Amino acid sequence: MNCRAPIALLALCSLLACGLTDIEVENQNDPDRDDVFLTWGAIEHGLVGAAFHQIWMGTNGSGYPAMGLAAMADEITLRWGNYGVRNLSGEPRTPFDNSPDYRYAPHVEDPWYDIYTALSNLYDGLRAIEADTTGLACQEIDCDRVRAWAKFAQGVGHAWLALMFDSAFVLDESIELFDDRGQEISQPLRPYSEVWQAARAYLGSAATLADGGAWSLHPGWLGASSTGLSASDLARLARSHIARWIPQVARTPAERATADWAAVIASVDNGIASDFTVEADGSRWISDYLYFNFITTTSTWSRADYKTIGQYDVSGGYDAWILTTPIARDGFDMKLHPDRRIVDPNDPSGRVGGSDFRYIGLPRFYGRIPLPQSMYGGSRYAWYPFAEAGPMPYLLTEELQLNKAEALLRLNGTVTGQVVDIINRTRVNRGALPPLTPANTLDQVMDAIIYERRIETYGTCAGCAYFNRRGEGALSPTIGADPGSTDGAGVPGGFDHVGNPIRHHQGLVEGTPLHFAPPGKELELLQRRIYTYGGVGTEAVLGSASGAGTGVEYSIWAFYIPKDARTTRAESEGRIKSLVRYPN
Repeated sequence: MNCRAPIALLALCSLLACGLTDIEVENQNDPDRDDVFLTWGAIEHGLVGAAFHQIWMGTNGSGYPAMGLAAMADEITLRWGNYGVRNLSGEPRTPFDNSPDYRYAPHVEDPWYDIYTALSNLYDGLRAIEADTTGLACQEIDCDRVRAWAKFAQGVGHAWLALMFDSAFVLDESIELFDDRGQEISQPLRPYSEVWQAARAYLGSAATLADGGAWSLHPGWLGASSTGLSASDLARLARSHIARWIPQVARTPAERATADWAAVIASVDNGIASDFTVEADGSRWISDYLYFNFITTTSTWSRADYKTIGQYDVSGGYDAWILTTPIARDGFDMKLHPDRRIVDPNDPSGRVGGSDFRYIGLPRFYGRIPLPQSMYGGSRYAWYPFAEAGPMPYLLTEELQLNKAEALLRLNGTVTGQVVDIINRTRVNRGALPPLTPANTLDQVMDAIIYERRIETYGTCAGCAYFNRRGEGALSPTIGADPGSTDGAGVPGGFDHVGNPIRHHQGLVEGTPLHFAPPGKELELLQRRIYTYGGVGTEAVLGSASGAGTGVEYSIWAFYIPKDARTTRAESEGRIKSLVRYPN
């Protein structure tokens, strides 16, 4: 092994594993030398600073996995097969194809490998800084800023792994990857609950390290949005991520009920005070998820699923739609829909959109592909697809406030004025729906929280509809109302805008995977049999092909990125990566 190979060639060992205790400054006069390593500035910006962008591209930037997760959650409906949407959202639900040669394998591979690329870069950057014996590192770069930002990125990356996968590796700079002889030390796949605890700890550390800091975030680390972002701003942003993800990591309503709701309230109260956006630049910082959900120049892309916008329908169309077999569900006009975000209140036909949604009509190729229809699509952020530039909504205060309302409702067990005031901010002020009062029932208020959160975050919060929905209600049958959910008269649960019961689903459709196994490609590298989730009865139960036992030791190869089209593309875009090995 040649430990003097340049980082640009993706050396087969990390800097620290090769025994290096300092970083050589690049020799600009002799570019052909093979012993050139990164400067401290390159480590700060290329390894640590760029980590969030790598995670962004694997979770928000591409249509993978965001479009598939949205379709599984019935946030959107889409007639095309792109991003695996048709396979993931078909009813009855079927197991996810986790084989490496599956056409839509990037649904799990993109988040997994992009996140681990970022985490391995953070590992090398932090280990190099901590091992510096010259004192130059913290003279040339702001080590306080680097450490706080690194913890923030580690928290975001591990949180996504915990949200999506049944198990994953925890990777930070405290872990020894090699022993004194240079041999790999096996690392365990940890259950999602442990991965989430690690993520939460990283985010908490980021907030602690950033609080009171005198530095500002470097421009570009969060796109143009990071310009002027202070240390205290980063601390608040880290806490807001905790408030978003504590409820979302739950796989079932029972898990969600026992979430740390007190921490949700504290994190909201000490989090961001205004909406946080990520500035799109049309090249590096983009969101295909935002693009395809709000494009208005075509009728071929995603529509809003009626399970998202139909809860308060008064036309009778939703009741008939939900009681129809999925393959026969057709689009219908929501006449006199009371929410002005969805339908123009001055139009009785339901064919003029409201402030957040537009009426589109029948999809292209209507009748060719037997999939559920919807006549409506998103329009609130219709400006974005035209230039793919501008402030992309990322973390909205209304989402966080609604999480707080849910926390208060669950902790107090009663409807308070504070809870309904939070809900009415959007329900009444934006939707023009009748206000809730403390006289409403717990179930009515919880349904209103769920509805408001879905409408306010529609098409903007990658994965949120899916991560929330698995804990918002029981697995629902493909036809009819939620199982066992009835009012006092035996009518299936739910209520419309004036309190009358209606039929609707709050949980995921039965058979929907509640999480995913590590990618099949990864399992092959680990020399394990491929397994998956999905199908009625096996939503979160291991298939017969294998087991996802936790705590078992596996090869450190799991941290390395197999060479394929995506990593080749990343190289061409100039992304710096280290701690990456390519199996022969």
